[in-house]
Amino acid sequence: MGTREQTPYDRILNAGVTLFAQKGFAGTTTREIVNEAGASLSSLQQCFGSKENIYIEAVSRAMKAYEERMAEPIKLAEKYDELGM
Repeated sequence: MGTREQTPYDRILNAGVTLFAQKGFAGTTTREIVNEAGASLSSLQQCFGSKENIYIEAVSRAMKAYEERMAEPIKLAEKYDELGM
């Protein structure tokens, strides 16, 4: 993030994303997430409330990024479809 320091929210979310990718949801603990993030369990509770909410936010962000990347190719495909190509 450039020179700006990440917030505890961002650090916890990024750590969750990394650990979920490596170990899966069930294989990742909240303690592992906060250790990876350099945060505390109370910060995790304050920012997200639960491991499930970290996962939901991570999936939501991934889906939004995917939708943004696919917007132009979808528009192009729809245009070609309208033109019968």
